[in-house]
Amino acid sequence: EKEDNVGLAYLGLAFVSTEDADISNEYLRKSCELLPESEACKASQLVISGNREDIENINDLFEELLPTSPVYIKVWAIGHYVKTRQFDRALQMVRDVGPWQAVAQFLGRERARALWGLHRENEAVVAVEAALENMVSDSRFELAQWFCNKQLLRSCDSSHSVSCKLFEKSIGEMQLLLADASSSM
Repeated sequence: EKEDNVGLAYLGLAFVSTEDADISNEYLRKSCELLPESEACKASQLVISGNREDIENINDLFEELLPTSPVYIKVWAIGHYVKTRQFDRALQMVRDVGPWQAVAQFLGRERARALWGLHRENEAVVAVEAALENMVSDSRFELAQWFCNKQLLRSCDSSHSVSCKLFEKSIGEMQLLLADASSSM
């Protein structure tokens, strides 16, 4: 059972590392090392073998898996649906997973992205502000940057939004860190 939990942990790390495919794929491979017949390994194999261009096949697989699947499959589905611009499905899956502390940052980010994709900008702004309040700095920076970019593409007036202010503040902090690092060399 402990080994299966390690496989699930690697699978979870793969889900939250989707921005870097190499890292995510390495976690997927590791999830099969201990128990090749485990549910976590089977899910990992599905991800590894899935062709991003074959969205219909992946959608079909999710339709089969989701009714009885554990939460980690639902989390994976949320990421897939947002990436493939199936925002209604993504938002429904966020609701289905519900409030769960272990993936709260991920759910908040994907809820905001799905709402934005559905052109529900006012709800998306509220969702992103709530998500940003509860995120660690790296995740906050990434979401603030993404959302500020989307807002600025719609209107230059958005430069004063919470996400743009946070993004600007993060860049300033990074510049200070880089200046400190270079002066200490």
